Amino acid sequence: MLARFQLIRPLNLLFIALGQIGLFVNFLSPTPDKVYQAFMFCFSTLLCAAAGYVVNDIFDKKIDLINRPKRPIPSGNISILNAWVFYFTLLVSSIAVAYFSNIQAWWQMLLIMSIALFLYSWFIKRMAIAGNLLVSACLALVFALCALLFDEAYPLISELAGFAFCATFIREIFKSIEDHKGDAANGCRTMPVLLGVQTSMRVCGVLCLLFGVGLLGYMGFSFNQLTNNMIWVSVFALSGLTFLYIGMQAIRKPTEISANKFSLLVKINMLLVLLAVYFW
Repeated sequence: MLARFQLIRPLNLLFIALGQIGLFVNFLSPTPDKVYQAFMFCFSTLLCAAAGYVVNDIFDKKIDLINRPKRPIPSGNISILNAWVFYFTLLVSSIAVAYFSNIQAWWQMLLIMSIALFLYSWFIKRMAIAGNLLVSACLALVFALCALLFDEAYPLISELAGFAFCATFIREIFKSIEDHKGDAANGCRTMPVLLGVQTSMRVCGVLCLLFGVGLLGYMGFSFNQLTNNMIWVSVFALSGLTFLYIGMQAIRKPTEISANKFSLLVKINMLLVLLAVYFW
């Protein structure tokens, strides 16, 4: 049971749930039908994401023997067969829950994301940039598709989805730098394998600087419209400054150890933004 719990990465699932519930709390009509749909939407999303994490670990067994030997599959705490059974149980459950949610087109969208995550784990993640973009897009969609439950469009949804895409893309590159030894040994062609750790760190540093400037610029441009929500303004401004710091440090100290530190900082940054949604 513990091995299965570790496979689904509960902390990452918590991040997804926090963002979706925050949007529902702010904008969803508190009627029984809408509350039911919101629950089914969130539950099916978490099942789909959990399935994606499981299949990723299945295909990453050889890589994790080098990068993360204590993970459930490479450590032998769960067999490949049991992991596949667990994956298909989660996958079928997610589609079934989405189907019975009565949300138009939701189960079809979830099926497409499930296929995308399978293909990512199978071979796309071994390609430079493409895998990072796909994971980032899937996480952004997790928030953007919440709009299916709302009667009107809300800017916060696109803002959160955009932030999730950019922050996840940057974090995925840092993670690929952390994992470059196992990736290289197994024939993956990720950015750090092709360009080296230092060059990849500097590229990621430039992306962080651009994202940080973009966040601060957006806050400045939208300040007059957001003066009634200083918590959101403050968190986005802090996030922009944090990405500027990460960018400068990544360029200045382009090492594998720094990549681990910056990946954690990005994750903390994402958590703060998700919590700020509740104060919108």
